[in-house]
Amino acid sequence: MLCYCKFKTKKKEETKINTDQNKIEMITTSILKALLKNRDNRKYWIELLEKSDKMTSDSMFGKFLENSFKNWLGGSEEKSSYEDNNTFPSKVIELLSSSAFHNAKLYHSCWMEIAGERHTELHLDNKIWTRSDIEAIDTYAKQDMQLWEKLFRYMDNIPQKMELNTKEMETTNDKLCQNFEYCFRCSIWFQHKSPMKSQLLSLLGHMCTNLARDKKLFSVKLCKFLRNNLQRIHGLLVSPSTELKQSVASLDQMVQEYDQFSKLIDKFDQIRCKGYLIDQDLSTTLKTLAEERHTWEYQSFVQIKQQYAQDLQILAHMEYSMGIVLSLQSSFVFGEIWSKCNDKCKASSLLSEAKKPFSIFSQAFEESKRVWDNYGK
Repeated sequence: MLCYCKFKTKKKEETKINTDQNKIEMITTSILKALLKNRDNRKYWIELLEKSDKMTSDSMFGKFLENSFKNWLGGSEEKSSYEDNNTFPSKVIELLSSSAFHNAKLYHSCWMEIAGERHTELHLDNKIWTRSDIEAIDTYAKQDMQLWEKLFRYMDNIPQKMELNTKEMETTNDKLCQNFEYCFRCSIWFQHKSPMKSQLLSLLGHMCTNLARDKKLFSVKLCKFLRNNLQRIHGLLVSPSTELKQSVASLDQMVQEYDQFSKLIDKFDQIRCKGYLIDQDLSTTLKTLAEERHTWEYQSFVQIKQQYAQDLQILAHMEYSMGIVLSLQSSFVFGEIWSKCNDKCKASSLLSEAKKPFSIFSQAFEESKRVWDNYGK
């Protein structure tokens, strides 16, 4: 009976100890959670990290503090219950901006491990970087400090400058488009002072300057890309050098030339597809142009213009007429007028030996326009 009483007493004591232990753990967890709640509170949490070397290695609080660090820095931001719900890059910058954390040597290896596992999120072209992150880097970053140096290595995924080669147009132009897209993803870094800005401007300048020097590098694909993204390039030019401004101005000019060329070719294509222009009204080179225009993607725009210089002059001369016809294509009456005039002009052209490109179209246009202008008067 005595033994049973002793056992029961011991059991109660163990239960009380466990209960007290659970309460301590709950209180500790609540305190750490409160400290992690927002940036202001985390200043005190980081100070605890700094003083962790004064805690015994087997202390409960030390273990809970270490777990809170791993969970906060390494845990998913999407499921975060913290008020500011920081992105991973923001968390990293917040820690490195604190002198207290640089003194928290015991946590540096853990920081490096987590940063290494999630290093792709620290890439410069990750769009979740914020203005505050960049300003903090500019204010607190020191190249000679180990953790900052490590961070910069993870951030630096800037593409290498490539040799632009007209003999490898497909590879060169694809890479140019990719590198321009990279710069667009890094647009926030162009807008604010940072250690990375000079490298980004160097990459952008390398591309723009080389394109300005050798117009043959502009493929049709690149011209299309620049036409759609030229304003985004201008948006990157915050305090640019004179050379870079001049180079981008050269891109502007090339895009303008391509835009005019593209609209002219599109009108020609529409006129053909709608049946207003027949093959017997085209020269051999105009037929070739019409057939091969969809294969120009990686051909030099400048060389295409040179190859079809005479044909482009003809199309430019006929641009006004083509535009008028296309603007009236939805009119049933004009369609009837055109059909009659076109048949008449085709018949008369059979009697003519010398046939210039667009001769039938020109005659049909003049006759149709005359009838149309007098229609309803």
